[in-house]
Amino acid sequence: TSFTNIALHKSLVHSSRKNYPFSSFIQYRKMIRFVPYLLALTSISAQTTYINPVKEDKSGYIAVPGKENECKIISSPLEGQLLFCTSSNGQITALDHVTLETLWKFPENSQDISCETGVAFSPETNTIIYGITKDDECGVHALSASREKKEEWEIFLDGKCSGTPVISSSGEYVFVTHNTGRTGMFTILKVDVDGQVDTLFDYEDDEEPFSPPGIYHNPDFGNYGNSTIGGLSNSNDIIIWANRPYEKEEGVGAAASYAFQFPVVFDGTTIGLSVTVLQRMNDPWKTIVPPTLTSGGMRLYWGVTKSKLLGWSQEDDRDRFTRKAPKSKGFDRGNPPNTPISAKVATTKSLEEPIIFTATATNQFHALSYKLDTLWNVTLAKGVVSEAQVSPDDKVVYFVDEVGSGYAYTVEGAKLWGELEIANEGVIAGYTQSVDGSHLYFASNSGIVSSFKVAEVSTADTPVPSSALPMTLAPTTIAPTAMPVSDTDSPVLPNPDTISPVSRDTDAPAPVAVVPDTSAPIVIDTFTSAPIMAFIP
Repeated sequence: TSFTNIALHKSLVHSSRKNYPFSSFIQYRKMIRFVPYLLALTSISAQTTYINPVKEDKSGYIAVPGKENECKIISSPLEGQLLFCTSSNGQITALDHVTLETLWKFPENSQDISCETGVAFSPETNTIIYGITKDDECGVHALSASREKKEEWEIFLDGKCSGTPVISSSGEYVFVTHNTGRTGMFTILKVDVDGQVDTLFDYEDDEEPFSPPGIYHNPDFGNYGNSTIGGLSNSNDIIIWANRPYEKEEGVGAAASYAFQFPVVFDGTTIGLSVTVLQRMNDPWKTIVPPTLTSGGMRLYWGVTKSKLLGWSQEDDRDRFTRKAPKSKGFDRGNPPNTPISAKVATTKSLEEPIIFTATATNQFHALSYKLDTLWNVTLAKGVVSEAQVSPDDKVVYFVDEVGSGYAYTVEGAKLWGELEIANEGVIAGYTQSVDGSHLYFASNSGIVSSFKVAEVSTADTPVPSSALPMTLAPTTIAPTAMPVSDTDSPVLPNPDTISPVSRDTDAPAPVAVVPDTSAPIVIDTFTSAPIMAFIP
């Protein structure tokens, strides 16, 4: 209990020191801002039993998705879990996450628009945001994360949206990168008490377009600059992006990376707002994906051009984001050789030393240490183009190749199952998992949404099946984190040689003890287990 209270206190301290003008929020938003913290008091310590994947006998339907689109589970503080999917025709579809029935679509008429973004969500305001392109403008739309369609606001900016907009921890600010030709633009939107949205700040690079932005809420500090210039005393949200290749670019031209934080003292105006140029590269690289920040915002990993992964691994105090990446890992190059990695990096969340998961510009998938040393890798029939999903307990990583074959490995490299047909027409859109990690959701290239049950999650009210045999593993000790980490719950894993996906019925296969695939090297010998933190629907 003491750990939980400390974590709650820390969350409230973070909230109180955000220098955003909270006085502009309506009472609803003031109330809802504290819901996640109060619910965090309910820490559900669960044992997860990984089972043979079961394709459930139901389907949802959306318009055809593209490579930049995604399906995402949203855990609404008001309505529980909902599934939202974007499509290339500019629509976003809300689905019931249990039945996959369509709840609503927006807009009804999607003529003359397109969408190349995923979905962003703010639990503070219970709002989802996505972007469209219409008449050479980037349209940012906000809707309520609810079972009924409720439009909140929209705004149109010059050019085409570059990836999914990101939302501040307060829910009051939205950060967008968008491009016109070779001009890159970064815009901050402010939403007021009446749901009116306006531009607060913008920044341009008139020579190179911008990549999608990444965000880390309330980092330990902004890991750039020095003690007098930079973010070293600033724990406001940090947004990071870079230049992306422009259309028909040959080679990799001049490029830079950028960061933004609200100043420590922020009065709600544009005074003191500025973009920090982190690097202007002598050995230039560009990217088409957001960066992944982890470990309190101190570490950063980024898939870039020439099939390379960059890492700021925070091995000492000199690993600032303003310096050249101290770690890099090159993989087999694509065709043409400058092809960038097109899947965002995924990481474990609870481990003191995170494990890094990345695709390449070809058909390989890699697991690496936080120092970018190779742990294990897999060669697939086709490449992985969407971010992998790591289970909530940091035990299993799931990934899917372009032809629609799914794979599950323990984070240490033991194969649980593979070559599972998710969709025979392929999967290129981003996929998602339920809050407790029991289900995965995919949208095929033709717009068919399917769900697979991949784990049984037990709580005090849901006993583990007697047929599930827990796996005995050596205990692991890790450094303390903001929330307690438990080593008492060992996962139970399926035999990869007995996988036989079936539709859900009363004869679904029982969980079985793990038999590691000898073709997949096991590099790490231990598991750690963390309580699952979740909103209670």
